[in-house]
Amino acid sequence: MTDQPTTTYHLTPRTLDLFVRALVNEVDYDIHKGYECGEEDGLDHYPELVAEAAKMLDAITAGQPAAEIPMETAAHVLWQDRLGGWPPSTFATKLLSLWTSADTDNAARLAVAFPDYAAAIALVNSGQDGIQQLRAIAGDS
Repeated sequence: MTDQPTTTYHLTPRTLDLFVRALVNEVDYDIHKGYECGEEDGLDHYPELVAEAAKMLDAITAGQPAAEIPMETAAHVLWQDRLGGWPPSTFATKLLSLWTSADTDNAARLAVAFPDYAAAIALVNSGQDGIQQLRAIAGDS
């Protein structure tokens, strides 16, 4: 096996859904249409395929360490989204502001440089459970 360059991806349920749809469409358009509009019921069956892909990704990445989120980082991200926490320093304020205006490629670059902020932002974006986890890290329950 050759060494592959390390690339970081920002994966959300939405981007996973888009990726699976695009990949299946690229591999075989007829299979894509079969998932998108089931022959027997006319329903979109991609959610089941995406859920299975998510399980596979979880199994593949289970052994990889997650980025640790310091209390201060959790509080800053919560503050940025008006969900609690406390105000960050000038640098962190500008960093979070930059992150909110970054396109996907630049957000991925920021995630490589600041994995703790990337993990905290991912928790906020994951919904209420993620926000609760971030509040617990920040001691802001």
